[in-house]
Amino acid sequence: TEVKSAYELGFMNGVGANLFLPNGKVTVAEAITMASRVHASYYGKNIEAATSGEWYQMYVDYAIAENIIEVNQFDNYDRNIRRSEMASLMAASSGDMAQLNAVANLPDVPGDAEFYDDVVKLYNAGILTGNDNYGTFAPESNLLRSEISAMAVRIADSTKRVQKTFEASPVRAYY
Repeated sequence: TEVKSAYELGFMNGVGANLFLPNGKVTVAEAITMASRVHASYYGKNIEAATSGEWYQMYVDYAIAENIIEVNQFDNYDRNIRRSEMASLMAASSGDMAQLNAVANLPDVPGDAEFYDDVVKLYNAGILTGNDNYGTFAPESNLLRSEISAMAVRIADSTKRVQKTFEASPVRAYY
């Protein structure tokens, strides 16, 4: 449902020939494009077409101008984006959102991580729901197209946000 909604809202395109590839990976360029489109929609702004550069240049320019990213934040726009990086992009593109959940810590996101505040913001707003009942985030793993679709739609449509309580992470004993 989120994939269809993300497409209909103009946040994402398919990969050609009526294909969306929900389990496909997302590149840095695609992630910046999505974050820029979400931001523009959220704030009622337009993204100006670039006069030169790669297909994604206008989105990079917009993201820099709107403080979603910094100049030279990414050294390679063709590599797959990590979940932690996408969380930071989406947190920067979404502004203030109502808090639905009370998440203070996550089993695999240390409190001193550079992206901690961004991830917690998205969990508390009901944008992120974790990979299990404990709220595991997997910050270093690659992001899937279906996952970014869900994030974008939940930012754009507050009725799609998820209220969730996580179980305490089990203590593991190693012998």
